[in-house]
Amino acid sequence: MHTYTCSNLRVLIASSDHVIVEKIRSAFTECDNSMIVGVANDGLEAAQICATSQPDIVVVDDRLDGDGLHVALVLDQIAPKSKVVLLVAGLNEETLISAARAGAREILSHSFNPDDFLQAVGRMTEVERMKIARDIKIAVDPKLYPRIIVITSPKGGVGTTSIAINLAASIAIQDVGKTILFDAQKSFPDSSLYLNTKIREGLVDIGIMEENGNYPRTEDDLVKFCVVRTSHMFDLIASTSINITGPEPEKELIQSSIRSMKRLYRFIVVDAPFNWVLGEFPIVQSCWRVIIVTNLDELAIIHNTKKMVDSLNPGCATKERIGLLVNKATRRTNFSPNDLISSIGLQVIQSVPYDANMINSCNMGQPIVISYPRSPASKAINELSFKLTETASKIDVEGCFFN
Repeated sequence: MHTYTCSNLRVLIASSDHVIVEKIRSAFTECDNSMIVGVANDGLEAAQICATSQPDIVVVDDRLDGDGLHVALVLDQIAPKSKVVLLVAGLNEETLISAARAGAREILSHSFNPDDFLQAVGRMTEVERMKIARDIKIAVDPKLYPRIIVITSPKGGVGTTSIAINLAASIAIQDVGKTILFDAQKSFPDSSLYLNTKIREGLVDIGIMEENGNYPRTEDDLVKFCVVRTSHMFDLIASTSINITGPEPEKELIQSSIRSMKRLYRFIVVDAPFNWVLGEFPIVQSCWRVIIVTNLDELAIIHNTKKMVDSLNPGCATKERIGLLVNKATRRTNFSPNDLISSIGLQVIQSVPYDANMINSCNMGQPIVISYPRSPASKAINELSFKLTETASKIDVEGCFFN
């Protein structure tokens, strides 16, 4: 049996039974820096002490005022942060249900022994400690949720991969949490060529080998095996043959890998096929933002982008979480960002100007935000990364309870 400890507690005893009072006093001599703030012989006195002292623990005898359950209910309303231990004559189903309705956190018989009492108090204080633990904060505070940012486009050649790489680098530079770039395109990963980095194995490639019995794994083992550490403060992982309309095991493999990345990383930037956004793919449904990369050079690109947006599945990401990024925005064109907004019906969340240094940085195997941090494109991408992380709190998710 797990042994709980208790300390630094303020306790109110609501009982007119001197034997019970003394047993509780004796038990609390084992709790460091704890004190009895009062002993109430009736419900009114218990309510008054609760209101003025706000004790951590309130022990209520069910015989108090002939209806200790009602007293417990009143005290729970007066001091909602106080935890009630109810003492009862018999532990039966009806009593347990009534005690729970009265707000009791623990139930003991009148004939309790001090060790059982301390264990009950210890369980309650352990729950309170868990509520403020890092693991619980990650689960309940939206500012701490892992954020998936999907970068996609209905047409190749518009700079989706370069935007994804530089966005991942910019987020990593901010040092707001561990960042990974997931190159999920179906072809050989362009990101590895851009960064002059060798991909060890793709997720799907390893998954196929494992199905043949060659690689025993867990979800996290698979991701950790495939991850490549770049020299730019973020990690890189790729899949060389994703086909989300293919066999179900392949789709499940990608989904399980994303679950693992959410446990291991704070920010996940995904260079994704555009049909992920069109289909009911869980990564898109749960992502923080979907950014559709387009430009103003060709009417066909605008037409394809509009067609993509009009085809969004209701089960996919809502339009409030989808925005347009205009790449190479300063090049001479017959269209303007306002034309794009009115045509497609989505807001342009960022424009990245044409910047010759983008090609130079690619030739150097570096993101432009690192090689040319003051260039126009770098400034625009950094501005976007700040928008995407401005409400985020820094926390390292690896090693938390949910792993």
